[in-house]
Amino acid sequence: MTADTLVPSLNIFLVEDSTLVRKRLAALLETVGGVKIVGEADEPVSALAGIAAAEDVDIAIVDLQLLDGSSGLTVLKGLASQHPGIVAIVLTNSALPQYRDACFAAGARYFFDKATEIGTLRDVVRRFAEGTESV
Repeated sequence: MTADTLVPSLNIFLVEDSTLVRKRLAALLETVGGVKIVGEADEPVSALAGIAAAEDVDIAIVDLQLLDGSSGLTVLKGLASQHPGIVAIVLTNSALPQYRDACFAAGARYFFDKATEIGTLRDVVRRFAEGTESV
């Protein structure tokens, strides 16, 4: 059985303020066998509530700049304290070193630049789905 024929078993929650980016990201990630998008949010409060309500979230992909000036750092801190078993991946246009450092300090496992590393994000998700990277 190939990765493309796997039954969805890797549950991902997307936290991104742009509806268009969320849709494109979901479409990209769902091309990876075994991946299912189980929820989406555009700001921290609904993100953390949605993650808590969703069943078995394995990965949260979080943008730093969210709706109405809110921050993905709030989501990362909430995940670290409320859902430490969920892998936090940051995907942002704000890929400055100080943001990277702050995200890792807040609990992010990966940090990717939207402009240049979207393919790397997909590769990492594929490794999780195939079981070569552990949640």
